[in-house]
Amino acid sequence: KGVDAAQAIDMFNGLACVELAQAMPLPAPLPVPPNFQSSQVYLNASPPGISALGAWALPGAGSTGAGIRIADVEYSWNFSHQDLPPVTFLGPAAVDPFGDTNHGTAVLGEVGAKNNGWGTTGISHNSSLYVAAANTAAGYNVGAAILTAAAAMSAGDVIIIEQQTSGPAGGSNYVPVEWFSPTYSAIVTAVGNGIVVVEAAGNGNQNLDGPSFSTGNGGHWPFLPQNDSGAIIVGAGAGPPPLGSNTDRCCLSFSTYGST
Repeated sequence: KGVDAAQAIDMFNGLACVELAQAMPLPAPLPVPPNFQSSQVYLNASPPGISALGAWALPGAGSTGAGIRIADVEYSWNFSHQDLPPVTFLGPAAVDPFGDTNHGTAVLGEVGAKNNGWGTTGISHNSSLYVAAANTAAGYNVGAAILTAAAAMSAGDVIIIEQQTSGPAGGSNYVPVEWFSPTYSAIVTAVGNGIVVVEAAGNGNQNLDGPSFSTGNGGHWPFLPQNDSGAIIVGAGAGPPPLGSNTDRCCLSFSTYGST
């Protein structure tokens, strides 16, 4: 005790039974990834992007998300990713049905990856990141996850719902999760408390203005204008629609779409 490394090495080397004692080299630092921001076309001005770069140029820390909490409702996260800031887990632990860390990590990175000159840069890189699991040991319950997230949020904060559900056509004909009435109620509750809810349209290539969305389903028809939940429903796009196309239709053919 009280002997530094150099003294300890000299003492070992002074022993007849020791051939050589020497310091071990320090491990090499992790390599710094390239800067991938130029590949994040969604940061650019509209139409290919959402004009995040323009927002960052505005005065005040709020233009980069400072003071805002953003909660991601899904699973498949890697909280140890070197380009992510600390992430707060809300509610029960996730049970990941896919057993990987791809989708949730990507979403957190798009929103809040560090602005450090390498890797990617989050749209709102100064925001605080939260997650709430859509699937837990208690089962799959998107509405419960939304309410768990909403309990930690304040007016002006954001909940992103990265989930989809089967529509009236069943199977992989996916639509927004608010087609399920209890999930719709959870969204309406969050929106009513001033939280911005961003909801995936689903990868089902369904027209939400079609007649099948105003029949059956226990009379629950959330995509009619009078029943609007207040969520921002986002389809998958890749730039402006082709000339002469239905402008309600997203560019990517697999995405659900409609006037809502």
